[in-house]
Amino acid sequence: MRLYPSGLAGFDWQSDSLACLLLRTTSPDPADEISFDPQHSSVADLWDAGAMEVDVAGYARKPLVVGSPVIDTIAGEARFDAADLDFGVLASGENIYALVLFREGSDDEDRSLIAFDNGSIPLVLAADVAAGSTLLWIEPLVEDLPSGAVIDLGSGATGSLASAALKGSRSIALAAPGLSAAANAGARCESVRTARVSTQATPPALAYLNNGPLEVVFDAAGVLIIQSQGG
Repeated sequence: MRLYPSGLAGFDWQSDSLACLLLRTTSPDPADEISFDPQHSSVADLWDAGAMEVDVAGYARKPLVVGSPVIDTIAGEARFDAADLDFGVLASGENIYALVLFREGSDDEDRSLIAFDNGSIPLVLAADVAAGSTLLWIEPLVEDLPSGAVIDLGSGATGSLASAALKGSRSIALAAPGLSAAANAGARCESVRTARVSTQATPPALAYLNNGPLEVVFDAAGVLIIQSQGG
């Protein structure tokens, strides 16, 4: 889950209300998805960027019920336990590729963006790696990654995970023949899919609407964690 700095800076966890919407595409082409942009500040910015909200029978935005925060000063974390989000039975015809949390307001211009989750996380190299390498040292993972997850570090450096990697891992193992080209420390992959992505859709998406119940859960444990990054 990626966080919007401007929305978080102005959010009052004691009095403001959170809600959730889903972004959709009718195409299986990932190029039709919009990417996370930390410069966006309001829900209206998503529409200006070309995003489309789910538009099928049964869909409606859902409030997120968040409990009182638990502050951990040692770990530098604030934890907010949230109830599950259940969108119920939705009609078919659209790919859901992202879940967006926002602060409630009078209209979409006034609704501040809080978080964006399209089932992908950034993966950043912590050390140079040669072509053919099957072990990559990385910055700590912020989400679990499944076996087979595809990475693309740019300049032809691609590969897939030989085994699952857990949140916090500092290295990942790639399947043979390893990384297809050399890459330098700091190289990033912005599109690696996490273990929380459904395989019902092609390409993998958060969910696929197929005349059945759809339940979107806010984090596997129902918890949003905001962690201080130093300073």
